[in-house]
Amino acid sequence: MFENSASNDETTKNPQMNDKHRGGDNMYNDPDYLNLMDSFQHAKFDESGDLLRVLLERYPGNPRLVEFQKDLELRLSLIELEQKHDLVERKQKTRKTVRISTFTIFSILVVLLIFAGSYLVLSNLISQEVSESKTSQAALLEQQARDLLSAGQPAVAAELVGRIRSLDAEYPGLAELEARTNTLLKLEEQYQGAMEFMAEEKYPEALAIFQAIESESSGLWDVQRMITKAEEGIQISEHLKAGDEAYQEQDWRGAIDAYESALALEPDLNDPLMKEQLLNSYLRSIIDMLESSTTTVEEIGLAEQYYRKAVAMIPQSRAFASERSNLEQVSSNLLELKFSQTANSLLQERYQTFSSISSAVAYLNKAVNLNPRSADLQAALRTAQLYQVAFQDVIELNWSQAVKNLGQIVGSDPGYANGNARQLLLESYFELGKKFYEVGLYADARTNLEQAEILAFEVSENKLQLFEVQKALGDTIARMNDFENAGSYYRYAFEKVGALNKAPVNSQLYILVSDGNELMFQGDYQQAVESYRQAAEEISQIYTMRTIDAPDGATLPFFAAENLSTTSAIIVANRLPLSMIITFGRELQVPSID
Repeated sequence: MFENSASNDETTKNPQMNDKHRGGDNMYNDPDYLNLMDSFQHAKFDESGDLLRVLLERYPGNPRLVEFQKDLELRLSLIELEQKHDLVERKQKTRKTVRISTFTIFSILVVLLIFAGSYLVLSNLISQEVSESKTSQAALLEQQARDLLSAGQPAVAAELVGRIRSLDAEYPGLAELEARTNTLLKLEEQYQGAMEFMAEEKYPEALAIFQAIESESSGLWDVQRMITKAEEGIQISEHLKAGDEAYQEQDWRGAIDAYESALALEPDLNDPLMKEQLLNSYLRSIIDMLESSTTTVEEIGLAEQYYRKAVAMIPQSRAFASERSNLEQVSSNLLELKFSQTANSLLQERYQTFSSISSAVAYLNKAVNLNPRSADLQAALRTAQLYQVAFQDVIELNWSQAVKNLGQIVGSDPGYANGNARQLLLESYFELGKKFYEVGLYADARTNLEQAEILAFEVSENKLQLFEVQKALGDTIARMNDFENAGSYYRYAFEKVGALNKAPVNSQLYILVSDGNELMFQGDYQQAVESYRQAAEEISQIYTMRTIDAPDGATLPFFAAENLSTTSAIIVANRLPLSMIITFGRELQVPSID
């Protein structure tokens, strides 16, 4: 028995090694365990046995319970032994009474000693478990508090810090945790103050606080986002102030730019005065631009944008029906006028391109859409569309169709598109005449070249152009065996360009033209034509050559006419492919005859 008690003492020296690994922490708080202790202390061994069996099932292999089991079994065995001794005593009556009594007393003393030792060990163990439980709770609370502080919730963390202090005022790290919590509580108070400034639209004050918080503890809450919002609030205030000042000065464009900048930062900005002044600025700006004679195409597009924005700002309700109607009517009339003016301006450009003509057609389309009942606008649109098609015919070298379409336009308006339509018609007649000449249709060639000559006379300052047409007519009429008329065309062409006055007297050009003139005088028309034909091949001797930057995408017939030259002469001089468009901006050698 004493050996068993010693073994139990050894077991209880390290309860963590045995009890904790078998659910000891929970067992000591188990009501059945406390009842077991009470029953055992009050020697209710049967009841203790029942509770012990329940606890062993609940905490199998627990050293403390095993120890109790041994004690209980020992006590029960002693009782059983005592009963046996009583039985023997009754049988023997007197002989063993003293010995059994002595043994019984001794056994009871041993049990009491064992019980007392177990009680002391158990009390120490419970005290140690309570201390360890407090430390464990404090550590868990510390981790939760730190997590809350990291999440920016100092108020909740402060409650946990108070609980740690109540558990263990000397807990390691408690002071540091309290300081951090207090700091964050102070920053939270500052944050709330800044948010109040934001609600009052006191953005500079709010920004200063948010920046201070960010400087002290970067990444806290949504401070960075609020800094951005405060900065935007300051910018919006500045834009509104600038818009108000521009509006008072009747700087409508400035007011629009300022107010739209504010709306770009805050699309839902609800400022009735700003909206009213922005709407009026749109309207006044539209009127100013459309009444100006110097308004550019870009400004027309801007006026259209302003018009659409102004319409969108007027509420879609019956109360504002008249305002919307008036706005649409006034703006529609102004836009119609400006669209047609812009289209005409594009059609008057000297260096037209297919793109600019297409833009003119688009603007006329817009004007017609605004006023579909206008016969003048409808006619202008049809002519512009026909000119667009004819221009495309020229680009595609479709001379026959170009002559047809351009002839219709020039027939009704000789100066259409600032004379560009007539220039393209001249080019088309000339090229179509050359095509007929190449296939031997000389009568058709002569008809088209004569039409080209009529147009060339209208721009007589371009001597090279007239020379090329008359030279082509001379070649064509000669093929028809009418050498006298052919010679007359040649002679007139050389006289028109002043060949004998410009060419050196010993040059081939001078000699051949002089021979041609003499042969015409003598009536030898066929030989005169041959001499003139050879002289025409030397005409470059009296060219004036200039180097000119040709813009990318420019139309070659317009470029040539502008510089008193011809498309064919520029193509030959620069060895270009046959094309009506200068595909790459470059320097070109441009021949002309002064």
